[in-house]
Amino acid sequence: MKIKRLLVLLCCLVAGISLLLTNGSSAVQAKGLGAQRSSATTSDIQIGQINGTSPWESRVAASPSVSTKAKSFSCDPQQTDVRTYGGGTVSYCKQKDFAITDNDSARIDIKPGAARAPHWHDTWEQQILLSGKAKISIVDNKGKVYDEVLSPGMVTFIPSGATHWSEAIGDQTASFLLVFPAGFHTFSLGDSIAHVDSDLLNAVIGTPLKKIKLNREKILMVK
Repeated sequence: MKIKRLLVLLCCLVAGISLLLTNGSSAVQAKGLGAQRSSATTSDIQIGQINGTSPWESRVAASPSVSTKAKSFSCDPQQTDVRTYGGGTVSYCKQKDFAITDNDSARIDIKPGAARAPHWHDTWEQQILLSGKAKISIVDNKGKVYDEVLSPGMVTFIPSGATHWSEAIGDQTASFLLVFPAGFHTFSLGDSIAHVDSDLLNAVIGTPLKKIKLNREKILMVK
């Protein structure tokens, strides 16, 4: 009888120890899972924050010189930077005012009979004629001149360094939308001529420069 009681006590003791071990293991596992869930949640938040920030938002945040209103998805050049010349107007939406884009844009309005002065850029340029009728002339890297007559909706691409100029033809103002890589620079034919010796220019042109009159009502510049 004593042996039987002793066996029953041993069985109860073993069962109690097993129960304690099982509960302890479950608690450890639960704690481990909780930590994993917490870590996963933190990681998800961090990933969401990273994925939720677009490149233009990062660029705006990283550039203190960019205007706060530049976060817009649209820009009206005629309300941003307008320059008036005798032959028309030039208005800009540059990246400093429009940080979402990697380009500079301009709208050019050339009066009837006027022209955009011959010039070239250190980047490519793309033009779209919005209204009116125009002729554009482009000089390629071999010196050949290409004349194109444009109607509204036509697109023109001008390679970097190619001298070009545009004229409004007909009795309507020719309006263009221009796009350049941000930070483009313009070099005008007039600026270049100003640095050439006058005797040399007289010889090349075939007439004294003092007889040449500049008609400011017929040209406009792009800077």
